[in-house]
This record gives sequence, C-alpha cells and structure tokens, in this order.
Amino acid sequence: LTMRQWIIEKSDALQAASATNSTIGKLFEYALLALPVALKLTEYLSETTQKAEENGVINKVPLESIVIENILIQVRDSNNNLSEHSSSEHHKNEEEVIKSVQILTVGTAEVVHLETGDVMQRLASLGAVLYELFSGEPPLVMPSRHANNGLSVGSINLDDVMSLASNGNHHCRPQKKKANNRRSTYSQDESIAKLALAGAPHSLCSLLGNVLECSYSHTDFLDEEAYRSFEDVKIDLQLMSDDPARFLSDMKTSALLPALDIRDEVVFGRDAEIEILENSYRQFVNGNCSGVTIRGGAGTGKSRLAMTVVQRLTKNNRNGIFLMAKFDQNKDFVMPLSNIGNAFNTLCDLFVQDATTDSELNSVENELVNALGSQASLLVGVVPSLRKLMPSCNLLNHTPGGNCANSALSMRFLFSELLRVLSSHSRPITIVLDDIQWADFASLLLAGNLASNKSVFFVFCFRDDEVNASGPFTAWLTSLSMLSLYELKLEGLGVDGVNRLVS
Repeated sequence: LTMRQWIIEKSDALQAASATNSTIGKLFEYALLALPVALKLTEYLSETTQKAEENGVINKVPLESIVIENILIQVRDSNNNLSEHSSSEHHKNEEEVIKSVQILTVGTAEVVHLETGDVMQRLASLGAVLYELFSGEPPLVMPSRHANNGLSVGSINLDDVMSLASNGNHHCRPQKKKANNRRSTYSQDESIAKLALAGAPHSLCSLLGNVLECSYSHTDFLDEEAYRSFEDVKIDLQLMSDDPARFLSDMKTSALLPALDIRDEVVFGRDAEIEILENSYRQFVNGNCSGVTIRGGAGTGKSRLAMTVVQRLTKNNRNGIFLMAKFDQNKDFVMPLSNIGNAFNTLCDLFVQDATTDSELNSVENELVNALGSQASLLVGVVPSLRKLMPSCNLLNHTPGGNCANSALSMRFLFSELLRVLSSHSRPITIVLDDIQWADFASLLLAGNLASNKSVFFVFCFRDDEVNASGPFTAWLTSLSMLSLYELKLEGLGVDGVNRLVS
C-alpha cells in the first residue's frame, strides 16, 4: 500500500481505538507507529545513495520521485504473513511489522534523464516526506507537487488544536541533536512550530526541522544543525524507536523529577565577572570609562551576562535606556549599518515617547538641524524614525552617491552627531553590540567612532575563537585600545557554577 493509504488507515484506527485520548496522546501513539516506516525509508534512501556513490553510477531513485504518493510500504503481521492491506479491522488485534519501504519510480534517472540531486537535496526531500508522515500534511518549506488532502493524525485537524499543547504541563527532554534555534521567517519553521504546538514530541520536531533545513544547502542560510547524511538521520530515528521513553517522549515534571526553572534575571557562577561589570559601570558614571568588551567562545554566556547584569545596571541608573544590536553570520545578506540603525531607530522612538513638551522636541529638532544639516536625509534609510524628531524637515530616503569612502565617512559623522545630541537630552544610554565579530566593516568603523562618546556605555560581545588573528576585526579591536574600555574574558561554567544553576 502507499504511504498515504497507510497514514489514512493508521489515523482512522487510532481515532476509533482511543477516542478518549488527548490530542497529545494520539500524536505520541501515532509517532510510535510511524517511526518504523521512517526508519525503513531512510535506510532505503541511504542504501541507494551509498551504492550509487560506491559504483560511480547515477542514483536509481530520481529526486522528484521522493514524494509520499510514490512510496510503497510492505507490511507483515505478527505471524509473519504478508499483508496486501493494512486495514484497521485487520490490525485491530494484530501487531504489524514493517517489512520494507520502497520508492516507485517511472524509470531510472539514468534512462529518463531525471535529476537525482546531491545528498543535501535528497535529505531535504526525505524531510518533506517524513514531515507529512508524522503530521498528515506536507510542510510549508517547499511547494507540493500534489494537492494537500488535509489529512491529520487521528482525524484531527492541526489548525484546530494549536492551543492544546500550551495548556499541557509537559516539558522538553534534551535530545541527541539540539534544536534549530535560529529565529527566521522560513516556512519550515512555521511548519515545525505548528506541529509542536499540536503536541508532537519535541525531539521529533527537532529532527524534522533539521532534515528540512537541508533544503537551504545551496544558500548561506544553512544552519549548522542541519543533517549531513542519511546515516545521521537513521541513528536518531533508531534511538527514538528503540527507547521512546528516553529519546521520544517529552519530560514530565513530578515531585521526584522537578522542572529546571532558570530565572532570566539571575546569572550563576559569574560573581567575579559581575563585579568587573559593576565596577566598569561605576567608572562610566564617573566619566572614567566608555564601556567593556566581553569575549569568549560560543555558548559561554556573553549575551546572557549583558542582557541581565548590564541591563540591570542601566535601569538602576535613572531608569536608563538599554539598546541591543545582534549581528548575524550571514552579513552578506544584510544591508551595512542596518543592525546599528535598528538600535538607533528604537532610540529615536523612545526619545519621542519620553518627551514631555513640544518645546523640548522643538529644541532637539533645532539642534539636529544644526548638527546634521542637509545630510540628515542620508540617515533616514537606516533610521526612519529620525523623521519623528525632525518633523519640520522634508527628509526623504536618499542613497548616497559619489565616492564610497566619503559616503561611509559621512554616515559615521551623522550617526555620531545624532547620538551626541540625543544622549545630552535623554536618560543614560547603554548600547550592546552582540556577536560583533560578524559585523560588516562599515559597522565596525562606526562602532569605534560611537564608542568615543563618553556619555554612552558600550558593550562589545564577540566570539574570540572565531576571530582571525590577522583579519580586519583584530585590527579594529586593537584600535579600541585608545578608548577607556574594560576587558572581560568568559570561560565555561565551573563545577560550582553548574551546581548553583541546577540547585
């Protein structure tokens, strides 16, 4: 029978056999039934791919054949009898065994000249099939070649159960591969979020997301958690199938197994570092410090330290303004200066909200006109809220022309002047630039210029294990030595810090 037939029959059987179960319970039961199918399919694709690579021939399964309608499932019952049909009546009292899973093709790719794709493309196609196997509907990550029949596990439409999981009291169990944490607008993220909210096991959602992520293998947006081989997918599926209580089911809290509740406002095991930050901020208030650099490897807690301790220090100083800009590894797809521009855009909005009288805003507008002059329009493209501070001026988006070096110099001057004017009238300002090792060079030069403003506290967070010793970032970092900046190096948490974290 086809995989689509198998999904329909299993969904109907579960619906009839466990009508009193919760949606989350049905999804878990269905996942247990579907895992052997997923394993056999992954093994089949792995074997065909490996044989093609070993023999130097074209893979016999075309890429476009890896869709749910072309997948055939052969089932045996507990008595080892082959079954042509997998009806709910036949299997009501029989435990089925998935004998094999194969893909039906019109002809081999070599004969009909169909595209076979590389391993990552084939993994992405597997991801789309697995998502439909476990959810009953195709993912949003790619256009489906076939109409969506609106199937859902246990005859439950996922659209109708989006809120069920949020009412449950289950917690996620750590899985072999960590979840894809990159925030984005990609379609597979929406698909996985929908499945997770419906109550699917978190480890399964993580696996599906990391397989679907393979569809971005030919772009710079491929996440590091994407699978790289069928064997890796097979290993994780096998773990879930062999020991579902450990690798599939989500953790539930109890008196014997309480939830690990980490408060956002607390940092553990960083007493010495917190003391350095507090001292640096005191020196800033006294006019003797411009900020601090926080370096360390990925995951050592640089961002957490800035978001908690530095933000608390800022708020305690006359309810100061805390701004944060985070740079992305895919900087080639981000407009230069846009990250810092977003922080300044927020600053402009907050300044307008804080203004108590029109005369105060008029006074600031006059200062900005004198400071920025006719070049104020250059800033509007990256700081559109500047218009709110200069309503009397006709500020239109302006693309600087002429010499690029002169334009970059102009932007650094304009940003610096804007910050100078606003900081002289606003609450104390703190600006955190996170993952600045990934900043474009124009943003680096701008950040260095801005940090010379002694009325603003700057925090530069960067991964020192991803910095080229002879690269431009290192040269820029050296140039900061002329500023009054404290330096903070983070290592991983020690045993005492971990004990305090979990106690």
